[in-house]
Amino acid sequence: MDSIIYFIGRFHPLIVHLPVALLPLAGIFWALSKYKKLKNLETTITHLLVVGSLAALGSVLSGFALASSGEYEEALLNKHRGLGILSTLIGLVALFFHVRPTNPKVLLALFTMLTILVGFTGHWGGMLTHGENWFSMEPTAKSSGALEKLKAISIDSTSNAQLYSDLVAPLLEAKCLSCHNAQKQKGELRLDTQQGITKGGKHGLIVDTSNPEKSELLVRIVKSIEEKGHMPPRQEEQLDNLEVELLKWWFKAGAPFNKTVAQAKAPALLVKLWQAKPVEGIINWLPEKSIEAINQAALDSLEKYGFRITTIGKGNNFLSITTAGERTINDRGWKQLSKLRDNIVDFDASFSTLSDEAITGIATLHQLRRLKLNNTTLTDENLKRVSAMAELRSLHVTNTRITSACVSDLKQLVNLKEIFVFGTALSNTTVDLPNVQLNRGNYTLPKLASDTIVYKVK
Repeated sequence: MDSIIYFIGRFHPLIVHLPVALLPLAGIFWALSKYKKLKNLETTITHLLVVGSLAALGSVLSGFALASSGEYEEALLNKHRGLGILSTLIGLVALFFHVRPTNPKVLLALFTMLTILVGFTGHWGGMLTHGENWFSMEPTAKSSGALEKLKAISIDSTSNAQLYSDLVAPLLEAKCLSCHNAQKQKGELRLDTQQGITKGGKHGLIVDTSNPEKSELLVRIVKSIEEKGHMPPRQEEQLDNLEVELLKWWFKAGAPFNKTVAQAKAPALLVKLWQAKPVEGIINWLPEKSIEAINQAALDSLEKYGFRITTIGKGNNFLSITTAGERTINDRGWKQLSKLRDNIVDFDASFSTLSDEAITGIATLHQLRRLKLNNTTLTDENLKRVSAMAELRSLHVTNTRITSACVSDLKQLVNLKEIFVFGTALSNTTVDLPNVQLNRGNYTLPKLASDTIVYKVK
């Protein structure tokens, strides 16, 4: 039910941007109609007020639905919502007085108020969406692709890399700064500076120095994507398991800004995960053959259906696409994938419901190198339909319904290098895939002497 309400809320910007603007336009037409040559404008004012007021009412209702996602800063949201409701009421009052004989001064006052209210409502809306400094000449902060720097950094006991500046900061830049930067600070929180992290946000400190593992930022990140307050929001790119473990390490070390990797001593589990990460990044998996330019119309169409799209590297036309945690993508959206089948080399449909159209659409991606279907409704039968992907190198199917019956189909993936099967029937059984690295999860940490220390309070 929550997903339906949120879907309705997405119509809020569509309803707002043009129809609501008809309300101040009605006031402008009313003023211009006082000139003899523009007297005919008078006949359109009632229509403008009717359509604008109905659109404003629809905007208020869809705005309530959108706000239910809990992703917006409360103080700004209340101002925007309050002015939106007031604008709707004034629009209806202006319509009431316009259709009956009324003192022009009353209409002038109403139209003036309406124009000001709509303007400020839009301004607060811009602050909600783009940050408090949205109305400025400064460009919006963008990620510089700093996450790529992590690939070459060692986290063993001899590494002199800085834990925060070389590992944590690039991760925050890639996954958090779109909402918490110098221009846009949801929850009055900045994560682009040490001062911002230390200061915290509207709801208090995000780093608990007395108990770092209970720090608000870490608690929100490790929450299930379905839980309220999970960060990043479900429609944004999520942190993968390795990135979450990296942040856990930083917090457990006391969230320091000046420790080296060697001084912080990475946990055994993280070292194992880090060493197991593919030596070749996806950039080295790209097809050698160049392809034609991206079909921009198809790209725009996919984004409208809820897919998030990024380009991979420079000087090529290859794409990485994710459903960004969307539970349900319209079947027509899945059909659009085939229009970019030559460009898509990385696809993530984790946490999505895989309909027949979804599997059919994914199966058309003949250039695919990496496919993530974690926490989906994937079955053996679904997997059989994508087993013709001759170029696939990496397959992630954790927490799905697949069984050992799919092994014969996995063998058809002749270039497969790794498969992640934690939480499936394959995680505890013998699998005959000799040339494939099988990642079953089930990691265990060695017991330390400090784990059994008992502290007695006198």
